[in-house]
Amino acid sequence: FTSAGLLNRSLALGVDLAWLGLLMVPFIVPGQFASQISSLLESWDLRGVHLSNFLHFLERRMGMVGLFAPLVPAIATWAEWKGWRTPGRYLFQLRVVDAHGLLLDRRKRMLRSLLRNFPVWIGAFSVAFLALGFDMLVLLISPLDEAVVLLNTLPVLGRKRRAVHDRLSGSHVVLDTRWHS
Repeated sequence: FTSAGLLNRSLALGVDLAWLGLLMVPFIVPGQFASQISSLLESWDLRGVHLSNFLHFLERRMGMVGLFAPLVPAIATWAEWKGWRTPGRYLFQLRVVDAHGLLLDRRKRMLRSLLRNFPVWIGAFSVAFLALGFDMLVLLISPLDEAVVLLNTLPVLGRKRRAVHDRLSGSHVVLDTRWHS
C-alpha cells in the first residue's frame, strides 16, 4: 500500500471537520437567536395581545434544539464504525488500513473515530450544555478542542508521520488505488 501524503490527509481532516461543523449549524443557530427573537417580538407593542407565555415558550424551545447537537458526531462515529468513508476520505481517495493493508476491525474504527472527532464531540456537548444553561461549564471545556487538535495532529510532523489517533488505533492512512465504478 502507498501511504497518503501529509497534504492529502490534512485536507481530508479539514473537509471532515468542516462538514461536521456545518451539520451542527441547525442545532447551534436557534439557541443563538432565541433571545433576540424574543426581545424583537416584545418590542412590537401588540396591545391587547398577551404574548409573554408564547415568548417564554419560544425562547426555551429554540434553545433546546441544541440538546440534539451530539447526534452529529454520534452519527459520524456510527458511520465510520460501519466502515463507510468520510467525505474527506472520499474526496481525496484515502483509505484507513491496519499494518498489513487490511481494513480495520470495527473496534479499532470506533476508537479511531472517537479520537479523531474529539473536537467535534466537545463542540457538540458545548452546544448542549449552553442549551441547558451551563455557561460556565462551556467556558471550561471549550479550550479542550483546540488543545486536542494540536496534541493529536502535531505528531504528524514527526518521523513516522502518524497522528495520535492513528498510533493508538494501529491504523495507516493510504491512497485508495482500487478502481471505483
